[in-house]
Amino acid sequence: MIDPSRQETITSAMAVMVAALRPDRALILSSPHGQDYQIEGSHGLEKCVGLAEAPLSSTVFRKVFHSAQPLWTADARRHPDFRGASSLQVSEVRSIVAAPLFHPSHGVWGILYADRQARSPAFLHDDLKWLLTCARRLEATLFEGELLDIPLPDKQERARPVVAAAPAPLTAAPILHSTPRSRSVSLFLRSLATMLKVGLPITECFACLARDQEDPRMVEVVEHLATRLHQGRPLSKAMQSFPRVFTAFQVEMVRTGEDSGNLQEVLELLADYHERGQAQSQRLRSALVYPAFVLGLCLLGAVLIPPLLLKGQLEFLQASGATIPWLTRALMGFSAWAAWPGTWLALSLTLGALGWWLAAAPGSQGRRNRLVWLAEGLPVLGPLLRQVMQARLARALYLSLRAGQNLLEGLSQAVRVGGHQRLGQQTEALVESIKSGAGLTEALRQTDCFDSSFLALLEVGEQAGQLESILLGLARVAEEELARWLESLPALIEPLLTMLVGAIVAVFLIATLSPTLSLLKAL
Repeated sequence: MIDPSRQETITSAMAVMVAALRPDRALILSSPHGQDYQIEGSHGLEKCVGLAEAPLSSTVFRKVFHSAQPLWTADARRHPDFRGASSLQVSEVRSIVAAPLFHPSHGVWGILYADRQARSPAFLHDDLKWLLTCARRLEATLFEGELLDIPLPDKQERARPVVAAAPAPLTAAPILHSTPRSRSVSLFLRSLATMLKVGLPITECFACLARDQEDPRMVEVVEHLATRLHQGRPLSKAMQSFPRVFTAFQVEMVRTGEDSGNLQEVLELLADYHERGQAQSQRLRSALVYPAFVLGLCLLGAVLIPPLLLKGQLEFLQASGATIPWLTRALMGFSAWAAWPGTWLALSLTLGALGWWLAAAPGSQGRRNRLVWLAEGLPVLGPLLRQVMQARLARALYLSLRAGQNLLEGLSQAVRVGGHQRLGQQTEALVESIKSGAGLTEALRQTDCFDSSFLALLEVGEQAGQLESILLGLARVAEEELARWLESLPALIEPLLTMLVGAIVAVFLIATLSPTLSLLKAL
């Protein structure tokens, strides 16, 4: 027979817990003999008949009962005691607070438990302090006959004004006529992560950052972010106001860090990712600018020299009446085509259409994706861009999983960051394949966008249950392979460019000197 007064006390305590903590699920458990757990009160588990049917982790309950210590974790999946717990993975729990209930003579009698899933923000340490107070008051009521008097936390008391206060108006983001340097964004992320690591409040961090920025364009960004934070907005929401400064991937990672309570670690990972990407882009530019410049000069010379410098000689040969070799006739036709105004009009229209096609792409990432699509079919650039894509995707997916996203969310983000047009078009098919039970390696193999060595290493890590570690290793291997490619690229391209210049000069000389010498011999 259930004691009505005890049941009323449990119900009241549960109602206060839900009002104070706003959990996705909450429980008051008892285990008088330290064996079977009984649900005394619950929230969010109305469809479950017993604890065995509830999507909860028994590992967490055992730890609190056996240690007789309270528990608080912003991300249970990263807690050393719960890493690899299958029940925790199934329950999809992210943040947990729990406090033991003590019987005056029997030790641990029960537990107060609350959790939040990935879609909700993590519990704070103050929430655990309040839960401990709640546990002591509930013990006094259940075992000593005192009246139940559980005070709501200060934040709840302040959140119940007689007249609801209007939210602070949002200040419009400043219009940036030019975006901050990429290096300034890297320094901002690294500095903010370092300040949070040493324990500075985030508002003080932004005050220091606004004062110490060297880039005036970044000062505007930091000051606006600080204003939004003072208005109670999350950092990720504030960063969305500057799509030209912070990428969608960076904003999503910061949001994940806020939800999981790992913002400082996520910012460090983002800073490292941004710095590596910046260095990678710099190496690519350094390796490709010179060959592209020489190739452009060669093509420009091949188009302009015949109609401008060789025009008189070609006209003389044509008027001489002598037999003209086929190579000279071809050069004459090419010279006439290059001098025709319609040629330059068609070239201008083609370049204009290409520029419009690139400008019409949504955002800088879209323009970059279209440029990559154009370059994928080129002999040297195609394999080079494949290495870049593999390195970026592996590191972005590692960062997403490390930040706390699940595999499907992280993969979608990483594919967008990788910048591979053909792979991006298969994102939905990738996600559906994994949902239907395929492994990550199997799903990526079906896209035909990855090297076999990359997939082989990924499969080994996936089978060993070390996906994060193998992704980090793959990113490093791909980056080292890319560095070797870029080091050997000049040695590969320079002889080809020399041969191209020599071939153009040889064609011009043979096409003009051969008939001229024949004409002189005939005189």
